[in-house]
Amino acid sequence: MNSHTRMRPETARPRAEIRGTVLRQIFDECALTDAVRLGLLGGYGLSDADIDGEDGAIPLAAYLEIFESLADHQRQPTLGLKLSRRMGPDLAGAPGYLFLGAPDLGTAIDEFVRTVFAIQGATFLDFIRAPTPMMSYFIVDQTLTSRRQDAEFSLAYMHQLICLFLGTPYAPVELTFEHARLAPLSSYERHFGCPVYFEQARNSLIMRPQDLTLKARRHDPRLASLLRHYLTMIRPTKDRPSRVTDQVDAVLAKTVGADPVTVADVAFRLGTTEHTLRRKLSAEGVSFRELLRAKKIAVAMRQLEDTEFSILDIAQKLGYSDAAAFTRAFRAETGVSPSLHRKQVNRLRR
Repeated sequence: MNSHTRMRPETARPRAEIRGTVLRQIFDECALTDAVRLGLLGGYGLSDADIDGEDGAIPLAAYLEIFESLADHQRQPTLGLKLSRRMGPDLAGAPGYLFLGAPDLGTAIDEFVRTVFAIQGATFLDFIRAPTPMMSYFIVDQTLTSRRQDAEFSLAYMHQLICLFLGTPYAPVELTFEHARLAPLSSYERHFGCPVYFEQARNSLIMRPQDLTLKARRHDPRLASLLRHYLTMIRPTKDRPSRVTDQVDAVLAKTVGADPVTVADVAFRLGTTEHTLRRKLSAEGVSFRELLRAKKIAVAMRQLEDTEFSILDIAQKLGYSDAAAFTRAFRAETGVSPSLHRKQVNRLRR
């Protein structure tokens, strides 16, 4: 975000983090020199100690920026895709091995989505079985805009796990990414074996219903049971955000820009009533309308920065009646117009 845009800060939340060893494995696969590795880490106040320990965590924002910088350094716009092919279940830890130990693909994905908290808590996998099976990957904090490499790496890693699970190449129905394409389309379609679309509403991997019944190359029910028990024991006691504001924020991160959303929709997803949800948000000093507008504008900022969508396109995708209404909301939240924000970002990137 540039210095001329004053987006009001979102409600305070714990710093989003990711396991440091994920970045360590990425570095190792790139065979970096010590100077390059330490330079990338040092730019964000990090050192080898932060990415070596199994229990260590680093800021998600730093991880995303470092991943983008690494792709630039390597001159590989599809670095995330290339790295995913070299990753095994150990990248995800116990959830990765639990995935491979499931009896069928649908169960494997269910287990992984439930337990992937062991990697990080500020990014999420959403799995919908019907009518069309779809895994969607998203980051809750929409203000984190350096996410191309992470999004491609994350979905490509899920694709890699599926291939390892089946013991054979696998081609989904299609993939979609939120960001603009940075490399020839053929490089993506060769990697996944299916059509790939960019500047879409979600980062998603779409499958066929019958794919969920595909069997594992080797299923070990005893190992799966042990891993499931282990993950239950280490599961944080407060796995779900304690504040209602954070719970709403997580739901909005999945839906804003992809589907129309109302307070009634969010209340239903959280298993409560609209009245109760509004009352609890009020007790935390915020309204649903404020949260929804902040999330919409955060999504808009990212799309202004990372896509070629027109201002009218963005307004319509976010549910505004026209570009003027969107501009008023954007200016109220950030202090500048959408067109000025895009110009400022482009100027800084030159």
